[in-house]
Amino acid sequence: MVSVARKNMFQEKTRLLISVTGVAFALLLVLALEALVAGAMEQITAYINNTGAEVYVAQPGVRTMHMSGSALPLSKLDEVRRVEGVARAEPILYTSSAVTRGDERSLAYIIGFDPAAAVGGPWKLSSGSADLERGDAVVDATAAKNLGVGPGDQVTVLGSQFRVRGLSSETASFVNSIAFIRLDDFAALRGQNATASYILVWPAPGSSPQDVVRRVNAAVTEVSALTRAEFSGEEKGVVRNMSAEIMLIMNSIGFLIGLAAVG
Repeated sequence: MVSVARKNMFQEKTRLLISVTGVAFALLLVLALEALVAGAMEQITAYINNTGAEVYVAQPGVRTMHMSGSALPLSKLDEVRRVEGVARAEPILYTSSAVTRGDERSLAYIIGFDPAAAVGGPWKLSSGSADLERGDAVVDATAAKNLGVGPGDQVTVLGSQFRVRGLSSETASFVNSIAFIRLDDFAALRGQNATASYILVWPAPGSSPQDVVRRVNAAVTEVSALTRAEFSGEEKGVVRNMSAEIMLIMNSIGFLIGLAAVG
């Protein structure tokens, strides 16, 4: 039986080659799409996973950064800092915008952080510094290359001119990047001097992220606290939901190609 099957398979080598190639292409198409989505999920959660914060606090009902908006009164920061088990809490401001230079434009998530706190900013630099003065910015190295800028050059962020102080690594995806400016610059430009988008929290020794989340949610009204793992998982869910229909279409195409080749 095996010898007969082998004989039938290799009787017309051209047809066999076409069939094998078609099936391989269909499988490659499916695997490439899966890899693309997996890479997108890793990039979209890169900031969350690299700040070092174990707990993220947002306004009620907000469970992601991307595709979401969050605004908390700065008074909530003091309340969070007083919660048992909280070793440190720092605010950041966040929005989706673009970094531009002349006619060149790069979509970016803009993060406002306090350089004096040394947290919430870029975690890896390819050049320059993240010790920002007023009017300084850190932009992604890939985005900077596309814009044709480097340290010392001027770019436009949130409608205002900033000097590129540093270039960050691991802060770009195939659609956008992350840019960092000072918290006070961000607040002044957007009129958010009394608010924070998110509060990053570090638990004290002996307190788990789950304990801190439970205590923050119980002690501080009108906030939503999540562990880093939960927050990152919600972010990945955004990518997964956005790509579900595309993956279904591409998987169907791959299946039909394979089926046609075998037929």
